[in-house]
Amino acid sequence: MMRIHLAFLVLLLAGCANLDPYRRADVWSPMGGNAGNIAAMAADPHDLIVGRSENGKDAHEAVGAVDRIWQDRAKPLLKTGGAASGGGAAGSGG
Repeated sequence: MMRIHLAFLVLLLAGCANLDPYRRADVWSPMGGNAGNIAAMAADPHDLIVGRSENGKDAHEAVGAVDRIWQDRAKPLLKTGGAASGGGAAGSGG
């Protein structure tokens, strides 16, 4: 009797593969649209495959900024204009 119940349970679980939305033919499935959008936004889509080196750049400046963030000593942002100038503040659009 226990084997019959076990076999019935296995048959029930085997039918779950048809309920998976990624395997069904009648529903939307991902087709690489996200990768296409990222490639469209990149200046040179080939950089997403290989990348490129930055010769002549000084990494000490970037390392210092990252160290300040990790040590919770970030520099304050520069003040440019204000709310009255409408200088690109977040939420100022209409």
